[in-house]
Amino acid sequence: MSFVKNVQLLLLLCLPSLSLFGQSPEDASTWNESYLDSLALYWPDNTIENPIGAPAWNPKKGKRLTIVQLGDSHIQGDFSSCATRNYLTDRFGIELPPRGFAFPYGMARTNEPLDLKSSSANRKGWTPTLSTKNRNPQPLGLSSSAIEAKNVNSTLHLRFLPERGYTSLPKIVSILYAPSENVPLPLLNGESPIDIDTTRGVATFHFDEPPAKLNLTLKKSSPADSPFRLLGFVFDNEASPLIYHAAGLNGADVNAYLRNTALPLELEILKPDIIIISLGTNDAYNRGFDPLLFASNLRMLIRQLQASCPGVFVILTTPNDHLLRTREVNPRVEAASEVIRNLAVEQEVGLWDFNRIMGGTGSIHSWFNHGLTAHDCLHLSPQGYRLQGKLLGVALYRLLIQQRGK
Repeated sequence: MSFVKNVQLLLLLCLPSLSLFGQSPEDASTWNESYLDSLALYWPDNTIENPIGAPAWNPKKGKRLTIVQLGDSHIQGDFSSCATRNYLTDRFGIELPPRGFAFPYGMARTNEPLDLKSSSANRKGWTPTLSTKNRNPQPLGLSSSAIEAKNVNSTLHLRFLPERGYTSLPKIVSILYAPSENVPLPLLNGESPIDIDTTRGVATFHFDEPPAKLNLTLKKSSPADSPFRLLGFVFDNEASPLIYHAAGLNGADVNAYLRNTALPLELEILKPDIIIISLGTNDAYNRGFDPLLFASNLRMLIRQLQASCPGVFVILTTPNDHLLRTREVNPRVEAASEVIRNLAVEQEVGLWDFNRIMGGTGSIHSWFNHGLTAHDCLHLSPQGYRLQGKLLGVALYRLLIQQRGK
């Protein structure tokens, strides 16, 4: 498509009109990667605001860049974050990054990311805990989820599908678990960890050849073993200078992460340079949404993350425009977005204002007409998430490039 038509489409997508170009939703299925890259590259006003304090990064200088994105259902499926990872990898011309943090969502009876499948011969051998359903403060993984082995015979199987998630197979695997006295020893493919930190709950394994599958089993440590509570995995290979951890949970609001007592420790282990907080959709979907309480909770989360990772650059994102019960535009989205904008200034953190970038109030209709949303007009379609992720990738790339000369 020509540059002129690209610009026309961008202007139309960013307006809350109901009729765009006469295109049908099926048109989006033909949008290939290069077309989406072009849209994202020429999208107007797509920047990270408040860039002061952002890291300067050049992959050729040898320092690894670690990014952590925390969010809700928009992140759990990995469509958006996969596209961001994809864009940064291609633009910087670096090796495929590893998956980073991952949680076996399938064992928690919910949808998994693109490149990882979990299973068990006895699925009932694990008890899931999601902070959206169990609202008591407790240790959970980066995605505010956990699964607990009912006994030492509980096993877990993981299968990698790296070509689907634009990732590489790992040579280094870390198991994150809740520290406890006399916890069973985790084994991967029958091997013991080469290093284990019982105070932080990290067991690390090295593989000469990256495995396509992993089998987690437990070995009794003592007659009175404590329950083994799995918080997640970290997949690495140390080959790529970039690692992009994405952790989301369907239905998560800010409180879902505040209830996670293990979140500070998990972040200390990962040592991120950038933390992206992509929350607010579920807060705003609640009829009892209180802007002041939302601001207080989000402020608390920002400060908690900064205390856990001194010097980290935090980026807040605003939620996408959406409909309530597929009927009317949710008026609380703009209120939540305004809270996030004000907090970004108050707390001197970065802001990626996706709500404004996508077109603001009513723009969900335009995105729907182009096949970029799911039928509920709350979530995006796979193509919509890919576009969203590439837009964030462009904004992050520009931020990192601009910081080099400062």
